[in-house]
Amino acid sequence: MKYQKGDYIDEYKVLLPLKKNNDMEIYRVRGGDGLLYALKLGVNENEKRVAPLSELYIASGSDYVVYRYLSGETLEAKLSRERKCSADEVKRFAIGLLGQIGNMHDGGYAHSGISESNIMIDLGGGEVTAWIVGLSAAMRSDKISVCMDIQSIGMIMYHMALGEIPKMPLRIRVHGDDVIEERLLNIIYKAIGAEFSSAKEMLDAIEGRSEVVPMNKPLGEGFSAVAGMNEIKQRLQEDVIDILADRERAKLYGIDIPNGMLLYGPPGCGKTFIAEKFAEQASYHYHYIKASDLASTYLHGTQEKIASLFDEARKNAPSILCFDEFDALVRSRDGINNASQSGEVNEFLSQLNNCGSDGVFVIATTNRPDKIDSAVLRTGRIDYLVYVPMPDNKARRAMFYLALRNKPVDSDIDYEYLAEKTKGYLTSDISAIVSEAARIAFKLKSTISMSILKEALKTRMPSLSKDTVEEYERLRQKFENQRKNGERKRIGFIQ
Repeated sequence: MKYQKGDYIDEYKVLLPLKKNNDMEIYRVRGGDGLLYALKLGVNENEKRVAPLSELYIASGSDYVVYRYLSGETLEAKLSRERKCSADEVKRFAIGLLGQIGNMHDGGYAHSGISESNIMIDLGGGEVTAWIVGLSAAMRSDKISVCMDIQSIGMIMYHMALGEIPKMPLRIRVHGDDVIEERLLNIIYKAIGAEFSSAKEMLDAIEGRSEVVPMNKPLGEGFSAVAGMNEIKQRLQEDVIDILADRERAKLYGIDIPNGMLLYGPPGCGKTFIAEKFAEQASYHYHYIKASDLASTYLHGTQEKIASLFDEARKNAPSILCFDEFDALVRSRDGINNASQSGEVNEFLSQLNNCGSDGVFVIATTNRPDKIDSAVLRTGRIDYLVYVPMPDNKARRAMFYLALRNKPVDSDIDYEYLAEKTKGYLTSDISAIVSEAARIAFKLKSTISMSILKEALKTRMPSLSKDTVEEYERLRQKFENQRKNGERKRIGFIQ
């Protein structure tokens, strides 16, 4: 680095060279007033213009900016170690970050690069606070860049609160005992969904100065993003969405939506994906639930969560409850000596009874339907059992097209060839092939060509063995034979 310990940069004495990143260097220095500061050497003109808008700004020179010295770690390091933050930290950090970004927006700039790696957690003061650093990518603010800053803070809050990086389209999650209150969770969803026009508007919502309307309606492409599965899509559209859209007329015919549908089959065939796209297509009050979301350390705590979940769904009807890994929630009670676990299954049975008449539709997914309690699967609770098979040729061709349509690709992609070469591949396998092709093209700074796709094909073998696929086919036959209404038509990808 250009300066060593004991050197001076104008009036600032170098105590320790900290970091070098290309042409930029960071030093811990002591000013003429005896206080510690962070000096960034080699900053661009953009950062020199924006820096005075930061509360951390101290001074600047010909090629450097001096900031208040922060003693702590990045938010990225904290989350890597602790996985998530407490509810108090989520709120406190968000308030601080929004105040800082609001000042920048008011000054005519947007950060345009907020991430967990450039948020510092200051441990040096009385109260632990979060600070946005790294202003080199800042740009003149407009409506889009301001919105992107707020969305970034929303996504960081989601990670802090739930311990996972949000994936788009966003899954509306049920929160557990140790997570944040529903109001703050809804604020996070609204931020990610671009529902706030300014940092001040979001700050007012967090601090209780404005009303927060729950945002539990997923946004996305709906069924148009699903390759194949036409019969599943048609059944969901006609038997659920169309009835919910015209419930008054449906009542004249004495019909209502079914209580629920179970999608089962081999892993990686798109069961959870079609469930999510159904929720987008319907655009009703929606919750995505995993087994861990309903777990509780308290006796009967899980039962109370199940009841509360259905009560909220009825209150906000029409509602969709999407249960992933359903077998973990309603495991067969045969041979179970655990009264609490049996009680949880009983609670589900009670809540599922004719929930469709209350405007609540349950869509569940599982790889192991044989592990689910048989009482759950009877009609009147889960009305439809739908086998989601391996994608056939036509579906695989459509999957490649959908996966590549928004990427820079050559015009001569042979989708039929790709479909033929991926017989026996899962939906997730095809996604992995396209992702690998995109990475190769990115490194080469080229479009995704047929030759690159062929190269990517060589890196991926089918995830499931032939024996495993045959086992699932036997399982499908067993369940179809168990249904009281005779042989059921196989539903899934286009045949």
